[in-house]
Amino acid sequence: MSETNEAREAREAREAAEDAHRGRVNKIAAVGLFVLLVIVIGVVKLFIDHENLQKCADSGRKDCFDLGSTPNTGVRLPTR
Repeated sequence: MSETNEAREAREAREAAEDAHRGRVNKIAAVGLFVLLVIVIGVVKLFIDHENLQKCADSGRKDCFDLGSTPNTGVRLPTR
């Protein structure tokens, strides 16, 4: 049996809608995976930085990290 034109057009329209939906879902999934990848890379970098800092501190060095300068409070202490 052959399809009528109406049935074929309805099937083609349904397939086109499914393809469009599948495309949107794939794009959303790709963006989600990219965000997850960026988060994982950031966490791994934090672990590596912490491990390097720990190794530096364990080796007895005192200059492992910068404490920053003291804030300028506007009060000047006398120097000799």
